[in-house]
Amino acid sequence: MSGFFPRRERAPRRTSDRETARRTTATQGSNPANVRAGAESRSGASTPTATASANIPGGISLSAAAIDSSTRWESHESIGGLQSSALADATEKAAALYARLSETSNYLDSEESTWAELCTARRQLHTFLNCATAPEEQLRFTAARTLGNIYSQLGDFDQAQGLFVSLCPPLPLTRAGLLELQTWHKIDALLFYVRTSAINGRDLDGAEKIARTLPWAIPNVLRTEDRRLPMLLSLIRILNGKGCHAEAQNLLETYEIVSPPKLLLESEYYLQKATAAAGEGFQDDAEAWFVNALVLASLSSGIWNYQSLHVLYDIGRACKAWRKHESALKILVICCRGYSYTLGPSHPRSLQAYKELETCKGADRAIQS
Repeated sequence: MSGFFPRRERAPRRTSDRETARRTTATQGSNPANVRAGAESRSGASTPTATASANIPGGISLSAAAIDSSTRWESHESIGGLQSSALADATEKAAALYARLSETSNYLDSEESTWAELCTARRQLHTFLNCATAPEEQLRFTAARTLGNIYSQLGDFDQAQGLFVSLCPPLPLTRAGLLELQTWHKIDALLFYVRTSAINGRDLDGAEKIARTLPWAIPNVLRTEDRRLPMLLSLIRILNGKGCHAEAQNLLETYEIVSPPKLLLESEYYLQKATAAAGEGFQDDAEAWFVNALVLASLSSGIWNYQSLHVLYDIGRACKAWRKHESALKILVICCRGYSYTLGPSHPRSLQAYKELETCKGADRAIQS
């Protein structure tokens, strides 16, 4: 990895079912020109661009933009051919499918091998959620959250975000509203909403307000480390996503003090640490922490797992901002191939990575090959 990141001087620090489109998509994916046209035709599609900071010598902004939903999505909610089963059974099967796609042993599952399964799980959950008569609140929460995960996997972030919002108490949340939260799933709905908003770059302002309110409101809301620390890391990710790298770096110091050692060996922690360092002008540190994030993600999940691909994408953006065009080109090519294989060439994340690659110096030759 050292070949990707030649060492440079340390910068001074500041003090302060789309099913109908699936086959067409696979055909278009083999032709870079078609993929490029698809990317350009997406209304409102935006890609985070790392730009030099005007305030911090050597600093760059790695703020995130919302990932738009695929324009190729067509919703089919008919129940013909579906087996009759309980909502709980459908939820369990869909959750198992989603978990399988995140396991190390299955990180090479292709979009072609999983698409039909995901669409079937989506139809079943959608149907049973609509038809279930007064389901238990906890079961409804689990089913809706799982369905939101499936929508995200298929690239329909609008549907996913709508489901996650529907599970939360009325927003914006007040401290008085927090006192009324009595069940674990209502609290977890807020935690999950903040996390997914941070990952997808959606409603970062609203998610930040929730994240700042929850940990310090009342002790019983986030009384365990398995809630407090992930929420703190989500807040750090949100701040980095908004370009507030200095504040994110300050919170990382708090996270390091209160976290057990095992949490300091997670890929996401190093990724946020690298992003904050890059924004503050610590290029040498950022390069080293980016490598740590990629190594940990690759060892735990494989190089083409989603977390590894997210790390590669951010490394590529950083290298491009540092004018390391050759390194950025190599990394983003790998990233595009990984996203295209595992999610499909028309998935919003694939298109986002492709647009980032297009703006690299010398990208035409890489795209043609």
